[in-house]
Formats: sequence, C-alpha cells, structure tokens
Amino acid sequence: MNGHHRDLFLAVLLTSFLLINSALILLVPLDGNAATGNSSSSLSPDIPHTVYGVQVVASLREEGARRMAEELRKKGYSPEIYSIEDNVGRVWNVVLIGLYDRVSEARHGAELYREKEKASTIVKAFDPLLLKSQRIKILSGEVDAVKPMSLKQSASLTAERAYYLQVAAFVNEGSALNIARKLERKGYSPNIYSLVDSKNQTWFVVLIGAYETISKAENEANNYRKEEGENPLIKSFDPEVLKRQRIGTPSEDIAAETTAFMGDNTPEPKDAGVVAAVSEDIIEAPVDGGVADENAVEKDEEEIIGDGDDEALDDEDEEELGSDDEEAKVELSYSGFIELENYFSTDSNQDFGDANKKNEIRNRLEVKYGTDETYLFTVSDIYFIPAFIDDDLGKDYYYSQDSGVSRNLRISTNKSELRFDELYINYSKGNFRLRAGNQIYGWGTADAFNATSYFNPYDIRELIFKDDDEWKVGVPSVSSMIFTERFTLEMVFVPVHVPMNAFTEDTFWSIDYLDESYPVIFGTTHGLDVKGKNYGFGGRLSASIKGVDVSLSGYHGPDREPVFLPTRTVLIPNEPIALLIEPRYYVISMAGFDVTTIFMDDFVVQLEAAYSPNKRGFVKQDLTDYQDIEFPFEVKESHYISYAVGFNYFIPLNKLIEDHEGESVFTFEWFQSKYFESELYPPFITDIMTCRYEDSYYDSRVKFKVTGIFEMENGGTIFWPEVGYDFQNGFTAYLSYANIEADKGSSWEDNSLFYYFRDNDIVIWRLRYEY
Repeated sequence: MNGHHRDLFLAVLLTSFLLINSALILLVPLDGNAATGNSSSSLSPDIPHTVYGVQVVASLREEGARRMAEELRKKGYSPEIYSIEDNVGRVWNVVLIGLYDRVSEARHGAELYREKEKASTIVKAFDPLLLKSQRIKILSGEVDAVKPMSLKQSASLTAERAYYLQVAAFVNEGSALNIARKLERKGYSPNIYSLVDSKNQTWFVVLIGAYETISKAENEANNYRKEEGENPLIKSFDPEVLKRQRIGTPSEDIAAETTAFMGDNTPEPKDAGVVAAVSEDIIEAPVDGGVADENAVEKDEEEIIGDGDDEALDDEDEEELGSDDEEAKVELSYSGFIELENYFSTDSNQDFGDANKKNEIRNRLEVKYGTDETYLFTVSDIYFIPAFIDDDLGKDYYYSQDSGVSRNLRISTNKSELRFDELYINYSKGNFRLRAGNQIYGWGTADAFNATSYFNPYDIRELIFKDDDEWKVGVPSVSSMIFTERFTLEMVFVPVHVPMNAFTEDTFWSIDYLDESYPVIFGTTHGLDVKGKNYGFGGRLSASIKGVDVSLSGYHGPDREPVFLPTRTVLIPNEPIALLIEPRYYVISMAGFDVTTIFMDDFVVQLEAAYSPNKRGFVKQDLTDYQDIEFPFEVKESHYISYAVGFNYFIPLNKLIEDHEGESVFTFEWFQSKYFESELYPPFITDIMTCRYEDSYYDSRVKFKVTGIFEMENGGTIFWPEVGYDFQNGFTAYLSYANIEADKGSSWEDNSLFYYFRDNDIVIWRLRYEY
C-alpha cells in the first residue's frame, strides 16, 4: 500500500462513514418527543435509549397509589402512576416523580426529594425494549389501567439472544438482596435469579442487563469495572431455555404494600427448579419435570433469561431477610482459554520455508478464590513455542534474550514465558475496597493509547499486534478505592518499578537498522532501583456531572515510557559501526483528566489528556558523520503534553437492513504527544490516527473487523482486516492480514516508526478454545 493507496483507503473509509450516517438521517424518522435530559411527563413507546425514573411508592391497590400521587401534586410535584404486571398477573401501581435521560440527573432528583421530604426513593432504569413492547402504561389522572401485554403477545419482540453482567452469586437470598439494593442506590438495575445447580444447590445470582449483543455487554462490563472496581462476568441467555424453566420472585414475605415495588413469592427450590426475580419485563415458563437445567450455573452459554429490575426493600424487609444471613462462603471459580497463534510473513524476498515466523500456544487462566469480600484473584498467561515438534519452529521468535524472573513475577526463557499481570488479594467492606499485588489499572477513556494510564507499561515486543489483554503489563502495587453516591476515589502506590517490555534482538520484530547506514543494537531494559525516590503513587477522582463522566488524576513516579537514548557505538566484526540504544527511565510528575459522554444516543465521545512539567527527552544531533556525534546524547527536561480524542459510533444498521442482527461500531481516535522544547527528538509514539469498523453476522457467529492505523507526521500506515467464526461450542477461529507501509524520510529521524517494519506484512491465524 503506497502513499496514494493509503490516502485512497482513508478517503473511502470516511466517505462510507458519512454516507451511512446521511442515509440513517434521511431514512430513519426522528422521534420529536425524545427526552433531552430534563424531567419528562410521559413516555413515548419509541424512545431509543434507557430512561431513569425516581420511584416514590408502589402498591397493589390503585387507590393507595392515587392518594400518594394526589399528596405529591399538592406539594408541587408532577407524579405519574405506571401499571406493571408481574408473572402471576398481579398489577403493581408504581408512582414516579420524574423521568430522566441520565442516571446522574435521576440521582440528583432523588436526593432533592429525600432531603426535602425526609423519605426514601429508588432510582430505576426503564429498558427501551420494554417501552417498545408497551409493557408500561400510564395511569396518571383519570386514565384507567391498561393491562400489559402477555408473554405470547410480546414474544416476537424478544431478542433471540441476550447478554447479562453477573456481579455476584450467593447461597443466601438476603445477601443477594443487600447487594441488589446497594446497586439500585447507585442507579443500576439488578435482577436476582434463584438457580439450582446439578448438586441441588440453590444460588441467588445478581445480574445487570440485558444487552442485545456481546459487544454492548463488554462495553458495559468495562464501564462497570471502571466505576466499581470489580470484574463482572458476561452471561449469555437463550430464550429457548425458558421453556424448561420457571421464573418467580425472590421472597414470599413482602407486604402487599411497600415503599418499593416487589414481585411474587419464590417457590421452594426443591419443587421449583430455577426461579428469577423480575419486574418490568415479566416472563414465565413452565417447569420441565420440576428439575433445573444442570448447567444453569456452571455454563455461561445456557442460562435462563429475564428482564427488569430486582426491587429494593424498605428497612423492615431488609432486616427480616438480613437476619437469616449466613457466614460468607468460600468459593473457587475459574475460566480461561487455550489458543494457537501463527504468523506467516508475506515478504516475497524470502524462501517459502522461512515464511513461518511464529507458532505459539497460549493458555490464559483466570481464578478467583475466597468470599465476595475477601478473595485471591489471578490472571495468568502461559506461552511456549512447541520447539519439541520441530527445531525450526520459533527460530525467528523468542520471548527473552536471557532467562530470568522480572519484578512482577514474569518468568521468561527463549521459548516460554509465564505472566501474572493480575495477582492480588482483595478486601472489600461497604464503600471501601483494598487490593495488594500485581494489578492493571483501567484509567483513561481512549480505546488505543491512554494518556492518563500512568502505571502500566506497554508490551511492544510485537509492535501493536499483541492482543488487547496483553498490551499492558501488570505492576506490583497497593490500591484503595472509596465509593460514594457522588464520586469514586482511587489511590495507588507502586513501590517497585516495572519497565516496558521493549524490542527483543534478532527476532522478526526487532529493529536492526535506523537506515541502510546505521545498524542498531538495543540494550537490556532495567527498572529503576527500589528506593523511596523511585516509588510511584497517584490518585483518580471520578464523578458523573449532568450525564458526563469526568475524572481528574495525578501521578508522581517512574515514567511509563523510557527515553530510547543513543549511548555509544559498538564494533561488530565484518559489520558497519553499530549504534547502541539503551532505554533510560526517569521520575516525572503528571496531571490529567478524562471525559466521556453520549451524544445523539449512538455516539460515545471520549477525551483524555495529561501534562508533565518534567518529561525527559534527548537533544537532536547531526548524524551525517559519526565523528561529530557526542555520546551519550544529552537528556533534557521539558514540558510535555499528550492527549487522545475520539468516539465510538454504534451504527444502527438494523434500521437500514431489516435482518441485520449484529452490532456495527465505527471507532475513531487521534493521539498526539509533544515536547514543548523543539530541540528534542519527538516522543516515541505520537501523531497516530486509528480507525476501526466492527460488525457481526449470523447470530454473532461471523465477526468482521478492519483497522486502519495512520502515522500522520511521517507517513506510515497499517491496514489490518480480520474475520472470525464462532462455532458456538467454545471454539473460535480468526484469520487476518496486516499490511505495513511507510515512506522513507529525508533522514532517519524523519522516518515513521512503521518504516522499520515495512517488510513485516503478515498473515495471522488463531484458533481459540474457551473453557
């Protein structure tokens, strides 16, 4: 792909994006009644987003709800009554005093009501699927109740497959209810499902959802992880399983009239099989022989599906259920995958037998052992080259020049490696969380390059071709997090510096020449000494302000990125004089912020930036003649800024293509880093524009992704399409091709980073089995 083709590809990509967006604007009617963020007095069945209501009371008797609504009107509120039918036909009359686009606005409205009236409220989320199926009817004023649609009537509106986030599982119902109540106070919409496993053990599982596609669930899981500091599991639910399950409610002892809407009685597990707590989307199915699906808890792929919120209890109900709480149960859970990955070079100047550049077997294992509050969590990756099959395997790829153990317990040899990027002890109590061990911090909002991710260095041994879960390196650290209704504060302390995993010599991905005249050798990477002056520490304060997620952060400690400093020349027999480049690390201070907001429902806009007053770089020299070069190059402090701005556009192709079931996402990101001092060489990574389009087809079996990465300053390009197929039995196969192009600059300092890999076009195929 030459410069002309690169520009043509970018033009076609952007033109396609504009055409699709224009078609959607012209063909899809706009809802003139869509909410704009202010409190709304009514709901339209076609609202395309989740809305949040402030619930004051719910009653089985319409008269009680109307009396409460009348009292609220006299006080100046604008209450509305909604009729919701549960799974046994009971109609609950729910009183709301406002609907909002943003959960933060709903929380603010609920807080104002609590402060003024000295009464409790609940923030509830209303799913747009429920609005479309008209399962919620307005009863305000003198309008009679309209019975919601039955399951049979709404079956055609139910997605064939849905995905949920599992945030907790207990053997005690009261514990699940307590967790659900805490989540509701934060604006989430948890559901509680009572599941019986193959050993006849009843589990009360807390879920958040549902999501039509797994990509949406993954996005929400990332948001949940950033906000709460916990890793939810993504569960897949098949509606067909409903035919073999019974769905009920979690408790029999709820009064007929409470301050929170509740469902019906929970049958005993022994004769009910599997039950679930639901409210807004009530689904009921008969028991198949009165026995639960044996794999309901043990498998992610076969579970029941239900919608709506689990309901919070008032203080009396919580005390009644909480009195039966048992001691926390120690549990062991694990998941992972085994993967075979192969790289084949397409360089025409090599023999076919030399094209195989990488044959790697990887096993990733995630283990959690302990209780919900205190547990050991570890994510380990084992890599090895199966050289025992053929000695030529891996001759162009190895993990480390020398065998050894790194400071974060990474154990490396030439042909194998063991990594523990996450290995920590977790302790949680109420609104406080403490962790100690190897951790990866999800600071920042950018999809590719995070300016405010200060702690975790990159692994660039394969340039950018590491998987997303391998891109960052875990660091030994202690972190604490405090949660409040208004903000989240995280503090991190890193006593041991862990350096970047930089290029390895004599491999397919090593840089051998700056240009045809200057061979280079990269020195060994060493971390800074374990001393007080080299400790790293930082903090991040996050909040939601009028629907915009905002974080402020600060850091002082070793720089995540080294200065690749030319230090001296090296004499190599029968070779030109080589240049030794050594990674050098320095202690810096940084401050930054990140912002995320949703625009026009389909755009997620992201911005993050960081500033340093004392970032290091090395001063430029004239390299036309070795005799004029002074070694080592001079290192100088400079003011420095880096930022990333971009968006994710969730393209509603299902409105253009009726049978399209997948999720189409276009991602754009611009990243730049810059020294204020012009005499310094530019940062190692800067002026990068990333474009990506993702889609899936045939019930998410076929996955397609195309990525374009453009180094704008010096003209480098990576064009990287990939197609995958999910066999729906744990196996997934991927095939991709990466074309790397870059123009030669007037001198080596004007060369793009991609220029040094211009002959590394590769075909990648992977086979993964998840367990």
